Amino acid sequence: MKLICGLWMAGCAMAQVGVVGIPRIDLIEFYGLHHVTPQLVRQALGVSVGAPLPPSKGDAEERLLDIERVNGARLEAVCCDGGKNILYVGIEERDAPRFEVRPAPGSATALPEDIVAAYRALEQARHAAEVAGKTEDAGTRAAEQRLPALANANTGILRDVLRESGDEAQRAVAAVMLPYVTAKADIVEDLHEALTDNDAGVRVNAVRALTQLALLGRADAASKIRVSGAWFLDMLQSLSWQDRTQAAHALEILTRDRDVFVLSRLRGEALDSLIEMARWQTEAHAYPAFQLLGRVAGLTDLNTRDAWLRAGRETVIGQALKNTR
Repeated sequence: MKLICGLWMAGCAMAQVGVVGIPRIDLIEFYGLHHVTPQLVRQALGVSVGAPLPPSKGDAEERLLDIERVNGARLEAVCCDGGKNILYVGIEERDAPRFEVRPAPGSATALPEDIVAAYRALEQARHAAEVAGKTEDAGTRAAEQRLPALANANTGILRDVLRESGDEAQRAVAAVMLPYVTAKADIVEDLHEALTDNDAGVRVNAVRALTQLALLGRADAASKIRVSGAWFLDMLQSLSWQDRTQAAHALEILTRDRDVFVLSRLRGEALDSLIEMARWQTEAHAYPAFQLLGRVAGLTDLNTRDAWLRAGRETVIGQALKNTR
């Protein structure tokens, strides 16, 4: 996954685009469109490729709500694929499938400072490794080695914070820390519940944690870890771009064994979402959904990859649609 920045909030985007002021839009991508057209959304949004990002994210989303049939709208600015700033425009149409989240909890429950400090150290180590062009290094491994003991000693408070804390940052940390416990099967349901957390950052961490736990469970049946790929299907209807892309990534990993049940579900309401994503211009974001469409179509992963390299996206999309009839 490419770096994601809050482009409306300055900071990393400025270094990427090399300008002072609001970053300019290099690509505009859409999702959630069933009856509403991209042209109508562009007109209401009032921006185009080459223009600066809307100065107010909230105001721009409000304008989209004036479109007939639109119940919800979300803008997410993402960088940087090949140095490009991408504006993702999500629409929730009336009567369309939707992803429901739970109300935000309100407890003052908080994590011990040593847990928070260990999490920060891990994030700093991961960032340093990324800057160095590595997925991990000695610093990352050293930071991770501290986590199992802390997670095992604080399992109860981690579970409580994930379910009850009114601080989304604390819940997000808990979702990262819980998979480090020894009794991993015991905390799967906590993370499953976190998939419908009110905060997108918590949900993203829960998806990543559950994906790794699923792989552990498949590698070691004695672990009793049970994670279903079907848990991520509803997120493909989310108004959040992060939800959709993380869910597609998880499903791509968890259907490599051609899980019949999950693939049958992908042929249903999720199909339109996969097709939208597979048509995105940003290849790193489009490919997991495209790979899933290949499996829906009954193709081997090698044949799907070959079609991708030969610019055969529409051929695979057509085969997937044909296979659902």
